[in-house]
Amino acid sequence: YKVYRPTAKPYGNIYPVPDYIGCTSDIETDINITSFHFSNTENGFAAPGMINFYNGEPTEEDKRKIAKKFQKKHQGPHNAGAPIFNFINEDQKGAEFIEFANDRLDKMFEQLSKRIQQKIFTGHKVTNPVLFGIKTEGQLGNRNELIESYEHVQKTYIELRRPHVLNTIKMVA
Repeated sequence: YKVYRPTAKPYGNIYPVPDYIGCTSDIETDINITSFHFSNTENGFAAPGMINFYNGEPTEEDKRKIAKKFQKKHQGPHNAGAPIFNFINEDQKGAEFIEFANDRLDKMFEQLSKRIQQKIFTGHKVTNPVLFGIKTEGQLGNRNELIESYEHVQKTYIELRRPHVLNTIKMVA
């Protein structure tokens, strides 16, 4: 079942474009944030930091290779927290790791989470999250509001798609 949508792609009519296409990056961001937090808990909330190398300054190519190896192993939502590299010309010392404290990270993710949730609801044309069992902060449950929201979804989403779905089922049956 799919509804016709014009597209510039040569095979655009083979795979349907979902209604929520506008919020797919927000969905992926939410997945990455979840992976980030999971990784942080798995790794003991290790803070990102800087690695100083005191055994001389390598060539630019060697710096790139070392940084690439570390980033491959430690960067991204599945490897939360990436170090910063600093190459210093002091031959007497080995490598040193300096941790950074980021005490605003929790507030940043809290705000981002609210924004993403709203974007995903908007992308799915959800006018009232209460319909899906999600309460809004600071609001009391209101039976009339729930009924009105359901009727709105019924008129603006379900009734528009019902004839297409029924025709497809009739054609197959």
